[in-house]
Amino acid sequence: MSSAVVVSSFRPDSYFFRWIRQAIPHSLVAVETSESPANSFLNYLLEEGWSAQLLESNQALCAHLEDKWKESPQVDCIRFDPKSLQSAGDGPKSLSGILDDGGIPKEFGLLILNSPERRSEHVQELKKSGFEPRLIAIKDGSELSSDRCPLYEVLIAEGYRFAGTQQQFSLWARTQTPGDLAAAVSFQFAPPVCSDLAMVCFDGASGQNRVGAAGHLEVELSGWALLDTSQPVPPQVYLEMTDVRTGQTEYVTGARFPRLDVSRHFNNPDLLMSGFEAVIPMRSLHPNGMRIRVIQGDGQKYYSSASELTIDRGSEDFELTARQGLARKFLRGSGIEIGALQRKLELPPACRIRYVDRMHLADLLNHYPEMRQFPLQAPDLVDNGEQLSTIAAGSLDFLVANHFFEHSENPLRTLKNFLRVLKPHGILFMAVPDKRYTFDAGRPSTNFDTIRASYHSGARSDREHLYGEWVEFVEMNTGPERQSRVAALLQENYSIHFNVWSADELLSFLLQARQEFALPFNISSVVCSDNETIVLLERAS
Repeated sequence: MSSAVVVSSFRPDSYFFRWIRQAIPHSLVAVETSESPANSFLNYLLEEGWSAQLLESNQALCAHLEDKWKESPQVDCIRFDPKSLQSAGDGPKSLSGILDDGGIPKEFGLLILNSPERRSEHVQELKKSGFEPRLIAIKDGSELSSDRCPLYEVLIAEGYRFAGTQQQFSLWARTQTPGDLAAAVSFQFAPPVCSDLAMVCFDGASGQNRVGAAGHLEVELSGWALLDTSQPVPPQVYLEMTDVRTGQTEYVTGARFPRLDVSRHFNNPDLLMSGFEAVIPMRSLHPNGMRIRVIQGDGQKYYSSASELTIDRGSEDFELTARQGLARKFLRGSGIEIGALQRKLELPPACRIRYVDRMHLADLLNHYPEMRQFPLQAPDLVDNGEQLSTIAAGSLDFLVANHFFEHSENPLRTLKNFLRVLKPHGILFMAVPDKRYTFDAGRPSTNFDTIRASYHSGARSDREHLYGEWVEFVEMNTGPERQSRVAALLQENYSIHFNVWSADELLSFLLQARQEFALPFNISSVVCSDNETIVLLERAS
């Protein structure tokens, strides 16, 4: 049986759930609850006792929800026709009117918008009526970046900041998201474990059941596990972690979730809840790699399968595809890429990504006419990549900025902002041109004194001189029209390389910046590949 890669972060032991339990009021509003009753995101919160109003236009689904939650007075299922909702105001047919009638506080915890219809109007109307959900979850589905961008701009205008992605949802926080959350907790497992009758399949693993991992970020694992196709699925699931060198064994708790593909494949609806998902804590370093087994049980008996997954922390042969290899090894979770243009980073399946650029796609094509022959990546978020004012602090597992840092007029300020939006142990992935092997070869290297001065003054004092360098050494224009070309580029604010370094000069800059400005990062990896230096920085705790 082939199983699709399923990576779900809405699990009881995930950082996201721990944060919303601790940081926001336990009240929610869900508009068009889900295309399926098996919405693990929503159901888990309701099972935890959150007060909720579920607005649903699908009458059959509404009946299902009313029946399922009829014994739960904190859950109110409301049948509504989205076409009849007024676009604004506190009338009885407006969304805010429905919330007022239901006694929802003005500052409630979570707004879930599943349907693509009228999401911008809902956000604007609630804000106008005084409702301010602490967190908004937008179900993006398979929308293109160009379709997401207008809604994201509305959220930014209403005071929300991008706080990452989970499954198909983008998260938007009204207040800044706390940084680090408690790591996944491992424990010892006492009951005896049988080894017969257990079937396990790990999602996304290679034919040898191996995955790579590096750094301190957690590894999210999912798959399906059952005892036998004729027996009920045990409700409890754990992952056994064994150090490949020392043999030390620990356990983490997993969570069950629906796997319709499994129940259909075996033609048995009782196998629906055979899915499992869990987070392997890598923050306490396991330098030797781990073997992972799935243990299932019902509180009385427990079963371990012979099938196991190896998490390999060793080196990987990525010299021919350095960017992709490093991404596979180091990147997990939710992040952004700045200035992807025609060469976005190829990410592993476990990553969820949004793209940031300083212009809309049409403006990028106008600004870079030489790029019109390439399919450029449309941005999800329009923001200044050096400032990232639309991104909540401490909200990202990774940030990709390939061939961007050299364009920064204030690289120290840019580096501080990169680190600001990363969670502790989050990864900054930067590919920076090595001047020796590019069109910058004839230009003088950028010195630290100039960068320090631009940080303190907020402006690049040598800006016009750098444009002159660009025209002379890159465009090879030394004729009488040189100065007019410089003036034209200045007027256009064309994005040139304001910083040029060789590999060792780039590392010297980073080390001096860390020491002089107390920047919280460690260097995780440096690879010189082709004409670029790829540097991975890990945000310190």
